[in-house]
Amino acid sequence: MDDNISGGDAIAAVLVSVLYFIWAVVTFLVGLGTFCYSWWWAFEHWGWLLGIAFGWLPALIVAVLAGALWPLGLALLALLYLSSR
Repeated sequence: MDDNISGGDAIAAVLVSVLYFIWAVVTFLVGLGTFCYSWWWAFEHWGWLLGIAFGWLPALIVAVLAGALWPLGLALLALLYLSSR
C-alpha cells in the first residue's frame, strides 16, 4: 500500500473534508431550526396536550426532510436570483 500522497491529492482531500464539514454543519442547523419551528407550530395549533406530547414526531419528519433537501432549496433560490437579473 502506498502511503505517499502527492501535493494535488492532499489539497483535494483537505478541500473535500472542509466542504463535507460545512455541508454537515449546515444540514444540522437547518434540521434543528426546522425541528424547533415545526414543534412550535404544532404546539401553537394543536394546544398543550397534543402539541407537546405528539408534535415532535411530525416535527422530526419535517426536519429530516428539510435537512436532506436544503441543497435543492439553495439551488432553487440561486436560480430565482439569477433569473431575476
